[in-house]
Amino acid sequence: MAKKTKLIIIISILVVSIVLITSGVILHILEPGPKTALTTNEFKKIAKNNNLNVKNLELTDSSGNPNGNIKEAVNAKSKNGWQIEYYIIKSKKIAKTVFKDTKQIYLTFKNDLSKEQKKSKENYDVFTMKTQTSFMHVCRVDNTVLAISADDKDEKQIIKIIKQLGYN
Repeated sequence: MAKKTKLIIIISILVVSIVLITSGVILHILEPGPKTALTTNEFKKIAKNNNLNVKNLELTDSSGNPNGNIKEAVNAKSKNGWQIEYYIIKSKKIAKTVFKDTKQIYLTFKNDLSKEQKKSKENYDVFTMKTQTSFMHVCRVDNTVLAISADDKDEKQIIKIIKQLGYN
C-alpha cells in the first residue's frame, strides 16, 4: 500500500509539473512581443482614416515647434472634447519619465472605485485607469508617448482607436 501511495504521489507531481511547464510555454508564446513606435505621419494617417465612426478628428501638428524634450507632437481632438496626445520624445529615458509623470497625474484622480491596468514589456509601458466618470490611458513605446484623458462614455470608442494605433 505504501509503494502504491508513493507511486501515485510521484505520478501526480510529474503530471502537475508537465501541466505547469506546458502552460508556461503557451503563455510565453502568446505573450505579445515588442511594440512598434509610430512616426507622426503614421499616427496622423491612422487617426484620420480610422473606421470607427469618429468623424472629423481635428489634427494639430506641433512638430514644427519643438519644445524642450519633445521632438514632434500631434493632437487628435474629437468633437466630443476628448483628444489623443502623441509625442515623439528626444530619448527613451526622457520618454520613460514623461510616462511616469503622466501616470502620477492620473493617479491623483484615483479613488476606492477606480480600476487600474498596467503592463511593462521589452520596449513599452502601458497604464490605464477608469474612475466612475473618467477614462485615462498612457502608453510609452520606445521614445514615443500617447496619452488620453476622457469621459467614461467615450471609452469604448477610444480603446478601438488606441488598438488601431498599437498603443494598447
